[in-house]
Amino acid sequence: SSTLRLAASTWGDPTDGAGVFHSWADTAVHVERYAGAVHSLPVIIDDNKAFRKTPHSITPGDLGYLCSQGRGRGGGTIEGTAQTVTWRTVMLSSGEAPLARFGRDAGVYARTLHVRGRPLGNDDARGRQLSDWVCSVVEQSHGHAGERFVRWLVDNQPRWPSMVTRWRELSA
Repeated sequence: SSTLRLAASTWGDPTDGAGVFHSWADTAVHVERYAGAVHSLPVIIDDNKAFRKTPHSITPGDLGYLCSQGRGRGGGTIEGTAQTVTWRTVMLSSGEAPLARFGRDAGVYARTLHVRGRPLGNDDARGRQLSDWVCSVVEQSHGHAGERFVRWLVDNQPRWPSMVTRWRELSA
């Protein structure tokens, strides 16, 4: 959770319910609409243990699959077809179990990258201290790095072709 809060602080307030940090207790519709609203920013959802199965819920694995599709589920209203939202993003999540364990098919496994281990180290007391420190710092100061990065991209527009070429080289 602390690592996700640090990642979320790049773009905004990482405190619970503040906007850029979500919970698996949120509804699938909420997460889908949020992904459409932020379009290219990461969707950050904490603690898949908070997920509760209801007759109309979507599992974390299925939501991970949906997020990777880049578009919301189709829907309708009494007046007609509802607009389908789209996005180009990644979803970051934490939990006691890998996200793919919640899925029913191999597609979830192909679309998820699992990082195991303890990001703040194996010493529980030291990890707790570090976690508390990270959370207090990012709750007081957040949202600056993402803005500066976007500003840098805009200021360096002539370099975009070489950046794209380099990205293609690295991702090949």
